[in-house]
Amino acid sequence: VAIGAALCRALAERGYVVFAARRRFPQDEADDNLGILPNVVRVPCDARDEASVASLFAAAEAAGEIEFVCHNIGGNVQFSALDTTERVFRKVWELCALSALHVGKAAARAMLRHGRGGTIGFTGATASRRGKARVA
Repeated sequence: VAIGAALCRALAERGYVVFAARRRFPQDEADDNLGILPNVVRVPCDARDEASVASLFAAAEAAGEIEFVCHNIGGNVQFSALDTTERVFRKVWELCALSALHVGKAAARAMLRHGRGGTIGFTGATASRRGKARVA
């Protein structure tokens, strides 16, 4: 939550309307410090599901033009590569890569519709650059 919440907060404080998405939000909006910001809209979304992403972007586009999107989903598993099962690999792939495809496509479509372009960012864990034992 730390990177995503910090990014949402920084954009909201600069006056942007921010659509913060995640599978499940804390029950108490103050728990993630996003619910207390007036221009942050918290939207449940499972980015592994294309229809869920489409709903998120429909809601965001109804509020105005989309200028910036950040796919900030990361997942690490605490297994060695030899102990990582296909099931675990597929789950992490869905969470990190498939969701990036869905979000990237939806963002590009939205930005092309308004004709001014925009920025699409993809963040990830440091494990993608700096591996260590038991992080497959």
